[in-house]
Amino acid sequence: MDNLRSGQIQGDLTICGDSGLSAILDLHPQAIGVLCCQSDGATGHFAQVWQATGRPLLNMFEVMRASGFESGEHYYSHFQNKSEIAHIYQHCWPYFKDIESQRSFLSLLLFRATLAQPWLEAVRLPYKDMYFFTSGLGISDTEVFVDAGSFYGDSRGHFLRRVDGRYRHLHALEPDPLNFELLVRNFGHADQCSLHQCGLWSHDMQTQFQIGGLGSRMDVQAGEVPVQLRAFDDLGLCEVTLLKMDIEGSEAPALAGACRTLQSFKPKLAIAAYHKADDLPVLIDAICAIRDDYQFTLRHHSPFFRDTVLMAQ
Repeated sequence: MDNLRSGQIQGDLTICGDSGLSAILDLHPQAIGVLCCQSDGATGHFAQVWQATGRPLLNMFEVMRASGFESGEHYYSHFQNKSEIAHIYQHCWPYFKDIESQRSFLSLLLFRATLAQPWLEAVRLPYKDMYFFTSGLGISDTEVFVDAGSFYGDSRGHFLRRVDGRYRHLHALEPDPLNFELLVRNFGHADQCSLHQCGLWSHDMQTQFQIGGLGSRMDVQAGEVPVQLRAFDDLGLCEVTLLKMDIEGSEAPALAGACRTLQSFKPKLAIAAYHKADDLPVLIDAICAIRDDYQFTLRHHSPFFRDTVLMAQ
């Protein structure tokens, strides 16, 4: 179920919204609901709609444990590799000094190893507070903020709420042409806001992109349209004080392309660290290779592997 994508085809299945649920249950009266949502709002909505049917509702990881699915070859198996988990712990633990980061880090690794939901529930923060509303990163009302992976501008709205509408400048970067169209529609005339239709990489290049909606990303094989990727240092943005990146696994190359900016201005960083199983050590190493005086914090914002944020200042 997905109200935003109702009627779309995914594989051999048609996605339905709330309005199509009754017809599905008429055809499959023994159906069991499985929560695969990431955000608090989506989780709460689906739980409310499904529980009203009186049918069982399970978490995705309860199903995986019950079926033995976690032992097979699939996306999540990469996150559950025990030697990889041990490596991440040994490599990253010295970088997290505050208690909340340490608790979040250990809970995340324990969840990966066990798929037991209570480990994440003990530390996860609200999705709506991601990036800007945690104790992990100090944010002021004089920021020059770069929102890399801006989607349709949702992070901009959260940022404005955090700084009560006060900032020096905001740069929104979005390579997906469909998302960029929404971004222009929403914020094209906003004061002190510049929109850039490009993605980030270690150097300037053109690549193929899977487009449309949340999670659009570079895909050389299956991408539908060509998009421009830029090295951050070559954008000519001058001073930057706060840099957020959520760019679907391209964060490490993008940091390499921001070397001069980090060396010159040491902007505060809020980096998505959940697209790849080894994101945490790779991203920490990428930042430390540029500057060795960043202090790291970690926060987690979903009932899932995703929405882990590595912050540095």
